[in-house]
Amino acid sequence: MNNHRVYYPQATSLYGGRAMTLGSDFTRKYTVRKGVIKRFASTEECDVDWIMGKNGGVEKGRIIYEYPFSMYGCLSEGGIGVTNKPCETPAYQVPESAVKWTGEVVVEISYTHGGMETSGMKILSET
Repeated sequence: MNNHRVYYPQATSLYGGRAMTLGSDFTRKYTVRKGVIKRFASTEECDVDWIMGKNGGVEKGRIIYEYPFSMYGCLSEGGIGVTNKPCETPAYQVPESAVKWTGEVVVEISYTHGGMETSGMKILSET
C-alpha cells in the first residue's frame, strides 16, 4: 500500500479554507441542514434553471438536504444547492426562500486514494 501524502489545493474550500495534506484513506464528518420545500419552486425563479429538479420545478413537501460541497459557481443569487439524500449527488438548485429548514444530519464519509474516491457513507445522527 502506498502511504505517501498528497497536497490537494482544491480541498481548501471544502475544509474551511485550510490547505490539507491527505493520506491514502481517511474519513470526514459533515453536518448538513435538512429541510422541506414549503411551496412549489419554479425553474423561472432561478437564472440557472437546468440545475433545478425536473418537470419545471420542485414540488411542495419534498424533503431535501443542503449540499455541502462546491456547486462550482452554478447557483443563482438566492439559490442554494440541495440533494434528495444527504451528501449524495445529483445536486440541484432551489431558491432558499422556498425551503423551511427542519433539522440537521451528521454524515460520515470514508475516502480512499487520497480523497479521490468515496468508499462508504453512514448517517451518524439526525435531528
